[in-house]
Amino acid sequence: MISMKRATAAGITVALSAVLAACGGAPANDGPADTAESLADVSAYNPQPYENLRDGGTVTTSLPELSPQMNYWQNDQTAYTRSVWVWYNPVLITFTADGDPVFNPDYLTDAKHETVDGNSRVTYTINPKATYNDGTPIDWTSFEAAWRSSNGKDPAYLPASTDGYDRITSVARGRTTGRPS
Repeated sequence: MISMKRATAAGITVALSAVLAACGGAPANDGPADTAESLADVSAYNPQPYENLRDGGTVTTSLPELSPQMNYWQNDQTAYTRSVWVWYNPVLITFTADGDPVFNPDYLTDAKHETVDGNSRVTYTINPKATYNDGTPIDWTSFEAAWRSSNGKDPAYLPASTDGYDRITSVARGRTTGRPS
């Protein structure tokens, strides 16, 4: 038999549950729901002009941990590696919300695509002032090294993906218009 105290407690719990459930109701609809189209112009970053930045301070991120492998191009990098990699390495091309490429003028001053003998040819004009964060000039050999290490042909490299790189037949120096490389 159930004691009177237990029966009373059970009855109160059932009654309280019913009252609380009735208070919940449907969420308020204050307007149209967000869609991919309505969010297309919302930026997820806070771009700042160089003049607003100062040396020193602390950067706190929401990343739980970083991989000891900080090479974005290597197969044992993590999603966090990608997030941090773009903070300290050149990003030549970004994309608008509509998917149109935007070439970073700090690194590229022009980019052309043409078809030659049935093959695609992409020609980048590298900004003569473009350097890595340590001051090393960026030249055509940077593109060649990325291709060689990412096309899957050399077993010394473990590329994260060979997609696209495995279809490139060559990377060559073009006409020099700035500093010699």
